[in-house]
Amino acid sequence: MPSVPLSRVQLPDSSEMILSQGATVRYRKDFAQYDRREVQVEGQAMFTVIKDKQIPFVVHSEGLRTTVLGTIFEVTAEKGNDQIKVRLMEGNVIIGLDSLVRDSTRKYMLSPGEQFIFGKWNKSVVIQKFKPLSGGGYGPMCSINYPSCII
Repeated sequence: MPSVPLSRVQLPDSSEMILSQGATVRYRKDFAQYDRREVQVEGQAMFTVIKDKQIPFVVHSEGLRTTVLGTIFEVTAEKGNDQIKVRLMEGNVIIGLDSLVRDSTRKYMLSPGEQFIFGKWNKSVVIQKFKPLSGGGYGPMCSINYPSCII
């Protein structure tokens, strides 16, 4: 398997992102200095989030909203791709669909080892288990805690 160039970014709250090639992330200059820690993601990004019960960490990706307090997870939201995926390695996340569907108040909670797949064209939701790769990693993206990571 060829190695994929990755970029590591540390946020002002000490949370970390590992971005795949071509991924973009935007956040406010005053990140974590108000009542939210929010980022906007396009492409594939792995997050290791520092726990802060007072200020949730929210990732926006093409209308999908993933809220966490402290965890390790991956978001894939690539333009032109029919699916948005959230894969959870540690902790818990809550996913909302914002304006993507009529019932935008519905929330989905993931446990470690589960992935959420949203089908853009048919507005379908699938939650399924996934297995780590041999060597402890979870695929092309991985956090610094997983030894199969290429950084």
